[in-house]
Amino acid sequence: MRKLTLIALMASISFLGFSSVASATSVGLVIVGTAGGGAGIFSSTASSVTLNVSGSATLTVDVQVDIDSRGLAGLFMSLKFDTDGENEVNVVSFTELSWAFVNMMGATTSELGQLTTGINSTQESAAAVEGQLYTFEGQSLGTGPANTTLTFARVVFSTNSANVATDGDDIFSGTFFPGEVVGCNSPGCDITSSVSFGGIAVNLVPEPGTISLLGLGIGALVLAGGRRGRK
Repeated sequence: MRKLTLIALMASISFLGFSSVASATSVGLVIVGTAGGGAGIFSSTASSVTLNVSGSATLTVDVQVDIDSRGLAGLFMSLKFDTDGENEVNVVSFTELSWAFVNMMGATTSELGQLTTGINSTQESAAAVEGQLYTFEGQSLGTGPANTTLTFARVVFSTNSANVATDGDDIFSGTFFPGEVVGCNSPGCDITSSVSFGGIAVNLVPEPGTISLLGLGIGALVLAGGRRGRK
């Protein structure tokens, strides 16, 4: 129903032409803040954090949308986490954000706002249970923003130190549920299938013994290769 409503509203939006498409619209998850007790955090980047053994951290993650020249008339999307049931992270808080573009003359020319306050539902992860934040939403009743980057939502996660493992992404963004869609400024435009969605990995630094064993293994391979080369 929500998707039909979005498409109907987008169909009433007049088409605006733009000079070029710099890149496709994408949705990324970006770590904008970390806090760890003691020496909990070994290292971090915009898309991953590595914890020391038994370390813990709090991660502030922004849902950032890079919008191409086709514009963004509406976005309905969710987050999933701990989809492998390992319960590596928990949600501390989340916020939907409304966004408006103000031109040089001080006039608001385009905006994305929430149709309803809050999100549909949340599900905290547990052993063998994935976590869900369903649905973050934003929609323009006129021409939406284009050729810009905006923060669509902000979520704070805490890590469960006893469960963290190096096993790929642990937090995912996407259109996972019925009615979730990404629409551009053309009438009836649905670009959901062409949008890329990013994730966040929470990893654990190898213990010193593991690193030593890895170094010995690499050294043995190098030595064996050298011996074969001399034959």
